[in-house]
Amino acid sequence: MVIKYNWVCNQCQHVNMSGTDSCVKCGCSAYANPDEILARKDPEEFKFKELKKYIESKAVFFLIAPGFIILFFYNGQALYFTLWLVSLNN
Repeated sequence: MVIKYNWVCNQCQHVNMSGTDSCVKCGCSAYANPDEILARKDPEEFKFKELKKYIESKAVFFLIAPGFIILFFYNGQALYFTLWLVSLNN
C-alpha cells in the first residue's frame, strides 16, 4: 500500500515524499506502531519494557496462587491432599 501524500517519519521527523512507505533517512516504516519505533530508537529500553511486561504477567500468578492454596486447605481438602501424598510415597 503506497501512501499518496507527503508524510513525516515518527522516528526521525524527516519529511518523506508520497509514494514511499518507509523513511528514506532511517528506514522506519510509515505504518510503524509505537513499540516498533521504540525498538528502533532505543533497543535497550524496548528490551527492558518487554521484560517488565513479562515479569508483571508472571507476578500475577505468584501473587494469586498462594491464596488459592490457602483456600483449598481451608475448605477441608487438606485431609484428602495429605492422604494422596501418603499414598504416593507407598
